[in-house]
Amino acid sequence: MAVKQYFKYFMGLFIALGAALVIFIVTLLGRDSAERSNHNAPAERVYDYAEVLSDEEEEKLRSYIAECEQKARIDIIVVTINEDVESQGDWESVMEARADDFYDHNSYGFDKVYGDGILLLDNYFEGQMGTVTSTCGRVFEEFGYYENEKVLDAVYNYIETDPYRAYRAFVSTSTNLMTASEMSVLNNLAPGLLFMALICPPIVTLIFGFAKVRQPKAKKTTQPGTYLADSSVQMNVNTDTFLRENTVSRRIETSSGSSSSTRSRSGGGGGARRSSSGVRHGGGSRRR
Repeated sequence: MAVKQYFKYFMGLFIALGAALVIFIVTLLGRDSAERSNHNAPAERVYDYAEVLSDEEEEKLRSYIAECEQKARIDIIVVTINEDVESQGDWESVMEARADDFYDHNSYGFDKVYGDGILLLDNYFEGQMGTVTSTCGRVFEEFGYYENEKVLDAVYNYIETDPYRAYRAFVSTSTNLMTASEMSVLNNLAPGLLFMALICPPIVTLIFGFAKVRQPKAKKTTQPGTYLADSSVQMNVNTDTFLRENTVSRRIETSSGSSSSTRSRSGGGGGARRSSSGVRHGGGSRRR
């Protein structure tokens, strides 16, 4: 009877816990096997209009991008130009608009059109050299100021001497940041689920056992004085009298300083803007 009551009381909790564990395991096993679901975008990922890469470097970069895209489950595009963009307006605004529109007009996105991905646009026009990135979908949601700057840092470590190495660093850094973000979520979730799976059942069992012990028992029909004569029972009453209240206040000193720590991530949505198509993008920019 007790076992039946036990499962009756806590069946909902155990079902919820089991469902959470199943979802976690499926997510963990299925993240690396996710297939691209957007088939409207072109297969091309490297557009070297400025002709700064050799044919061999372009092919190697395409192969590396294809490998990283499957790992991070995002589209990764590299575009180089050699154009006077300042004749059209502010350098940063024009470059961002060009990058966003290039992404949208080609229907990029790993999961859907205008979906998960990142594009790098690099300008080699004399006096207007610089790089902008356009993030979309899940990349936009994950990349804040910190992540956008990390990507640009990776490019600028090599762009002056070796464009191919710079763009390969862009691809690897974007991939690493995205996969690290996913693993961080899974790693943060796993200990909680493991704790619930190991600790909840025994705790629930103890609560159930305690509740059973504390259940009201049959009311007693006899009292200590039931079989005694009235004159043989004497009760002494003790009382406490409240005289006064004395309150002592003390100031607790706290340190005015605060410990600093290096943030490994910032909030997503860095460089938020809308493209001419109305799609939400983000990213960073840097001139050289």
